[in-house]
Amino acid sequence: MLLAAALVWGATFVFIKSALPATALALPIQLAAQPRATPHRAALLLTLEPVFAALTAYLFLGERLGGRGLAGCGLILAAMLVAESPVFLKDKDLLTEKGSKN
Repeated sequence: MLLAAALVWGATFVFIKSALPATALALPIQLAAQPRATPHRAALLLTLEPVFAALTAYLFLGERLGGRGLAGCGLILAAMLVAESPVFLKDKDLLTEKGSKN
């Protein structure tokens, strides 16, 4: 019984320490910054969320990605470069505020 109570307290502590601050801090910052970006840029930045999560886990927790994880990060970054490149954009207005108001 004591072990179960310790596990419940440990899980609660992890939630309070990690999930709650991440939501309490990240979400308001995202909501404040998102209207200042074009829809195209906002979508691209949000696509990088798993890459930022992997980088944070590496820097603060020492976690390492396997081959599939590294390949996934590489594909996401490559897609970002292609999507941001004006050569690949058919509608050049996506990079301007003019394109976001239509």
